[in-house]
Amino acid sequence: AATIAAALALRDHLAARAADGALPGIVDIRDDAAARSQRLVFRPDPLRAARHGLAPNQVVAFVAGASEGAWCGDFRLSDEDIPLVVRLREDVADDPSALVQVPITQAPDGRSLRFGDVGGLSVEERPAQLVRRDFRRTVTITAGLAPDSPLSAVHLDAAVRAWWAEAAAAHPGVDLAFGGEAQATARSYASLLTALVVAVFAIYAILATQFRSYVQPALIMTNVMFGFIGVTLMMGLLGVLALLLPDGAVRPERAMFTVQTFIAIVGLTGMVVSEAIVLTEFINARRGDGLGLREALLTAGHQRMRPILMATSTTIAGLLPMAIGMPDFSVAWSPMATAFVAGLMMSTALTLVALPAAYILISRPGTPRPASPPGTPPAPPVPPA
Repeated sequence: AATIAAALALRDHLAARAADGALPGIVDIRDDAAARSQRLVFRPDPLRAARHGLAPNQVVAFVAGASEGAWCGDFRLSDEDIPLVVRLREDVADDPSALVQVPITQAPDGRSLRFGDVGGLSVEERPAQLVRRDFRRTVTITAGLAPDSPLSAVHLDAAVRAWWAEAAAAHPGVDLAFGGEAQATARSYASLLTALVVAVFAIYAILATQFRSYVQPALIMTNVMFGFIGVTLMMGLLGVLALLLPDGAVRPERAMFTVQTFIAIVGLTGMVVSEAIVLTEFINARRGDGLGLREALLTAGHQRMRPILMATSTTIAGLLPMAIGMPDFSVAWSPMATAFVAGLMMSTALTLVALPAAYILISRPGTPRPASPPGTPPAPPVPPA
């Protein structure tokens, strides 16, 4: 009863929040405790059964045999045994008024005892199904989201958790568990976080092997942080604009941090690192040719800026229609493209500005110049500043 009461309270809360616009787009709220079915219940009377010399379990066995049938033997074939069950006619077993008149045994005084003499039949309403999880009564509440709903499973998860934090005291002994899309989303985030950590570690290991250094790969990996900063700032800016500007000017879905947005961050990891690799490798090559630190930085910035900007511009141009929502806005993919474009723009800008400054910080006086790779062309003249 406590589980059903808590489930019905949560269902009513979600319906009320959807009606007043606090949780727009929630549709088809259901629970499996609302479905009821009528059942015919026979309750033996222990006093009347004892008066006729019968135990309650004997009466229950008589009722079960009358309704479900009583096993009387097996019919043996060559390859199997077929159980034989004797039961009442369906018109009698399914009719309560006829069933109470069925004799079940003979009383000590010689008259026949009927079901109605040792108990009574009643019609009761019960849940259509009883679901248990870990041997505990469970009620499942399900709902859907309209195609144009600005919410996601994460928003509903947070709303239900906030309600339960206040309502848990009123429903002792009841636990709340999340399943469906919310559980799948949580698993997706955990899987993507693991993939991001593995990707960052693998990239760092490869760079440390190629550059024969632990500091420069760490410098290159800061571009991952630059990309994440760009995604965070863009999502925050779009969220603020959606609140400040008139309805429809900026869709609030653009500021949603979805699973697809996390996929964009994982994809950015390889893209933004490649830009830092190009610039750092060129600086090392010029220093290996004998240029000073300042001259190597100027040369790298002058000669590598165009390839880096071209790679970034072409990628952004390809993703921009999806980010804008051309021809149709997609709640799933437009935030992903927006996150990719924002992270790429921020990482590219900081690669050309912050990475050379950080390179100066890690290049202390007296640090040996990195060797120039075989086949590296000689350094071109430094353009005038």
